[in-house]
Amino acid sequence: MREPAGPDPQSLGAIQARLDQQIPQLYRDLALYLQVLRDMLPASLDQACSHLATQVNPQGYNRLNPAERAHLHSRLKGLMERCASFLTVEQLLNLATQMAHERQRLSERDQSRFLQSFSEDEGSSPPPGAGASDPLPMGSIQLQLRPPLSADPFPSPLRPLPPTAEQQEEGTGFPFPGLQLSAEVLAALEHQPFSAEVPWSSGQLPRDPVPLLQCLEAWDIALSRRLRNLSHSVNLELARAGLMVAAIPVPLLDAVLMGQIEPPGAPANLLRLPMAPQGAAIFPHPPMGVLLRMVDLELEQPRLRTCRRRLLHHRQEIHKMAETAHRLQRRLQAHHAQRLWRHDSQLNPPRPQA
Repeated sequence: MREPAGPDPQSLGAIQARLDQQIPQLYRDLALYLQVLRDMLPASLDQACSHLATQVNPQGYNRLNPAERAHLHSRLKGLMERCASFLTVEQLLNLATQMAHERQRLSERDQSRFLQSFSEDEGSSPPPGAGASDPLPMGSIQLQLRPPLSADPFPSPLRPLPPTAEQQEEGTGFPFPGLQLSAEVLAALEHQPFSAEVPWSSGQLPRDPVPLLQCLEAWDIALSRRLRNLSHSVNLELARAGLMVAAIPVPLLDAVLMGQIEPPGAPANLLRLPMAPQGAAIFPHPPMGVLLRMVDLELEQPRLRTCRRRLLHHRQEIHKMAETAHRLQRRLQAHHAQRLWRHDSQLNPPRPQA
């Protein structure tokens, strides 16, 4: 009996060849996005700080003497230049690697604490049969800390979690708007062997479509972290100059960036915090601070929006490659399993019934 033809392994090679051709242009477009961002970021930051100093708290800025104003502008310029020096593809990939390792370390710490508390709970519980004389009241429920056998309470910190239903509807599950990971790609992420090393730790873009999608995700998150760090440093300088009551805490900035808090409307790259009624009687204006966000920067600059569309196009193409590669790999695995099954069946033919 002739074996059915399996999928052509050359198809996977064609996908790899297409990806190898696309990676250099993807790198150039990532670098171009950052170049445009470095060029426009000083003006955007100056506009945000100017609004705080001249519109929100002009009295505070007028109280500063010439030396204090010069020192403030010098500090803001220095912070901007330092941030710009880190806005390169390699530096952001390095930051993404550090963030992944930090998340891995925190996950291992949480796992260790969980196992320790579980062991302590098991050690303090009475041995089996010790409480047989004191049965639970009728209708009681006994809770245990042991998780289900099929549960995985410690997902890999290197794999993005699937978006929730709300994120899918709003298009906020991933930094690239309007594009969600398909079931095939999510399945490839789930079946990808875990490695303590992130796929871009070598400083180069991965040559596999699924890790490359992860790399683009991590690159965008690292860029958002750089802008958040710059925003926090600027807020500290403005607070020291008396232009802000206090710098906005970093966890609050992160909560806004992740969509956990929906702040009131504010000008681009500024954050206005909601106030309780008793606070409104003390402060004439709601507290505001700088928060540089890619969505605001791209809305301000058409060139940056054009660069973002190019990156989105790359991501869509890589996403299609990942889907196709996953289907081909599954077909190859199924074909190989069929061949093994036929081979094993011939070695162990069924015995005829008597």
